[in-house]
Amino acid sequence: MSQFEFVSVGLALVYSFATARLLAAVPWVFRSERRYWVHMVWFGVVMLALVATWWQVWSFRDVEWNGIRFLWALSIPSLIYLRAGALISQQPEAQTSWREYYFAARGPFFGVGIAILVNSGLMPWVMGVVPWFERAPVHGGMAVLLGFYTIALMSTRPALHGGFGVLNFLLLVALLARSTYTDVQPF
Repeated sequence: MSQFEFVSVGLALVYSFATARLLAAVPWVFRSERRYWVHMVWFGVVMLALVATWWQVWSFRDVEWNGIRFLWALSIPSLIYLRAGALISQQPEAQTSWREYYFAARGPFFGVGIAILVNSGLMPWVMGVVPWFERAPVHGGMAVLLGFYTIALMSTRPALHGGFGVLNFLLLVALLARSTYTDVQPF
């Protein structure tokens, strides 16, 4: 077994926990009398983030692994798991209004989202794809998302949250397509 295979098993476990957390809540999130469209959009964003980031793990196949790199790689699915936890209550069947829950949980949800972006922004250096103190390729999508998350953290406007969610979803689709159909490293 190669180092990458060994590491990817550990990552797969955390990805599966996050996926299970979201899938267990599907009947409650999409129940007609409780659903809230903005919450459903962000639910889709978190699900797609799991798929996109798991797919990007393949770009680390040639990394020379050590404990720090493993922990850094493990932090992405762990943060997504925390984000899913902020979006979905411990008892989703008890939620009477996903709208109220979403806006009450927006602080932790977008706070963890910012942590994911910071983590992803540092990924090229930590993983050794780019040598320390050299400039990494700039990804405008991350800067856009950082702006969205910062604004969403402070705003309670539903249309703004919904629009940001749709744009976030489209950026994730583009990232997934780029990393699927090109040989370019995503980081």
